[in-house]
Amino acid sequence: MTQNKLKLVVSTGAGISAESGISTFRDADGLWENHDVMEVASHDGFVRNPALVHQFYNDRRAALATVEPNAAHKILKDLEDYFDVYVITQNVDDLHERAGSSNITHLHGELTKVRALDDESKVFKIGYQERTDPDTVIEGHKVRPHIVFFQEAVPMFEKATELAAEADIFVIVGTSLVVYPAAGLLHYVRRGVPVYYIDPKPSPVPAGVTVIREPATTGMAELEIVPDMHTRKKRMAELAHGCIALPGGVGTFEELMEIITWRQLGLYHGNIVILNLNNYYAPLLSMFEQGIQEGFMPADHYRLFKVASSVEEAVDYALASDTDVKVSNKF
Repeated sequence: MTQNKLKLVVSTGAGISAESGISTFRDADGLWENHDVMEVASHDGFVRNPALVHQFYNDRRAALATVEPNAAHKILKDLEDYFDVYVITQNVDDLHERAGSSNITHLHGELTKVRALDDESKVFKIGYQERTDPDTVIEGHKVRPHIVFFQEAVPMFEKATELAAEADIFVIVGTSLVVYPAAGLLHYVRRGVPVYYIDPKPSPVPAGVTVIREPATTGMAELEIVPDMHTRKKRMAELAHGCIALPGGVGTFEELMEIITWRQLGLYHGNIVILNLNNYYAPLLSMFEQGIQEGFMPADHYRLFKVASSVEEAVDYALASDTDVKVSNKF
């Protein structure tokens, strides 16, 4: 992980490219540009009619040259100012690359490339306009589209699962979550990691996933994880040595939990002062104490807390430099 940045892993599907004008087949009864998907995007289809498959992807490459990355692609690039961003995409276009994203894993191959039929490690970039057919030879090799067809293994899936398991924040954009194994990435995300799902027609997802029922461009703009985090970091910086959690005000329960996560990741080193008016935070504190007593929560992680019974006391704690303090629920 890049120093001082959380790892944001984003899984993108056809919906993000559709807003740039790239056709998809998920809403078209299995047809893709008037072709049966299994005729142009399956291993059996390629064996039966390689000429048709070559022609199909020649046309897709030419069409790709006429479209541009949209706002959702550009927001993902901009997020690199705040996060260590990794994009896992099911899309075979290069719009993430053209938007400037740095770390991209293509699960289903890349449209602007072909690979050798006799050696899949030999991959050739051919751009948008070059057309291939079953007799095309590059560097002594006959070639095929560099696409993972249905009925073929997904060689980059293991890398994708590792990224999902390392995520501090996981975002799903523009996918129906019905194409496997890509749809299974959600199940590799660690418990407690914030997960967001952006799609105008979202599939059912586990409890705890934040669903934004919007197209990719609108949904990414509504995500607002950067301004929100920036505001909280600024607030912590202003406090210098601590953050005051005020019930229902500065520091909601959700904000407090996020700041605790930052502290555990080593991104924030100050006190966390809990203003426990009317026992608002009692359940949280009891959970910590029980976890420490039962041995599944390291006590060192929770020595950053002070629990205050008044605003004045909370301010005094927040401005103090001592961070070796223990959790208490005595107020």
